[in-house]
Amino acid sequence: MACLPKTKWLKEIESDVEWPFHGLPEVLHLDNAAEFHSEALRRGCDRYGIQLAYRPRGRPHTGGHIERYLGTLMRRIHGLPGTTSSNVKSRGKYPSEKRAALTLRELEAWLTLEIAGRYHAAIHRGLHCSPTEAWRRATERGVPGVPKNADAFTLDFLPLVHRKISKDGFQLFHIRYWDPLLPRVFPSSQRQIVRFNPRNLSRVWVAIPERREYIPVPYADLRRPPISQYEQEAAMRDIIATGRRTANEDIVFATIERQRQLVDRARSTTRSRRLRSRRPSKRLIVTPDPGATERSAAKIDFSKPATPYRTERWLR
Repeated sequence: MACLPKTKWLKEIESDVEWPFHGLPEVLHLDNAAEFHSEALRRGCDRYGIQLAYRPRGRPHTGGHIERYLGTLMRRIHGLPGTTSSNVKSRGKYPSEKRAALTLRELEAWLTLEIAGRYHAAIHRGLHCSPTEAWRRATERGVPGVPKNADAFTLDFLPLVHRKISKDGFQLFHIRYWDPLLPRVFPSSQRQIVRFNPRNLSRVWVAIPERREYIPVPYADLRRPPISQYEQEAAMRDIIATGRRTANEDIVFATIERQRQLVDRARSTTRSRRLRSRRPSKRLIVTPDPGATERSAAKIDFSKPATPYRTERWLR
């Protein structure tokens, strides 16, 4: 997302904002979070000549150039309905689950508007212009290079695990993966790198070290639906909560299907509530009678003096 052009992404989320920034960085400045020390990131940066520069431990002020904006962004995110806040204490008794109103895709679209529509267009105190204008000026001297193969570049940074590849395939997330190419490429059982996309586990990629290529490997059972890593982990928590010590593929997918049905019912209920709240309240509609005013006026005898209503008299 940082390095590649965003045109395709913006079309997918049906956003018309401008997000021109792209290109391979020379250096990545990072804090010491575990994911920034991952093998996946290190291997990807090594392949594309990107240097990793870690923040000195115990000196958080050195990351102020990004931490300040992240703080602003998180405050706005916590203003959305259904926020879980920064922690349980700050959330208090706020019913996050009941108030949640955005799907993951809707949240991504909101974030895109927040970053590309708001932040990139606002005047930056350090730049003395908007980030979009600063980018335009900088690229007048030339546009940064991008990877020739965007798909391969993406794969090179996906999370990875090591698995022993046999003629029957391999297991990952309690799911068996297999492809007829595996026995031909790996005739003997070998331990290889397997990369996966956490958003969609229906297909993973086995690395071929000598050729710097990947073999896409689907579920062994192609009837299975695509699932995310989050769904798989949530299913495993439910399975363990029932007292089971082991889980197989059938149980995992059956649990996910039940969870999806619960979510669909909850969304349907929420949608119905939203529609009801948007409907105008029923009002009594009275059809005017054109002759009513005339009949009312006919009952008044204007020859008699008007009788005043009783009123209070105030003394000064």
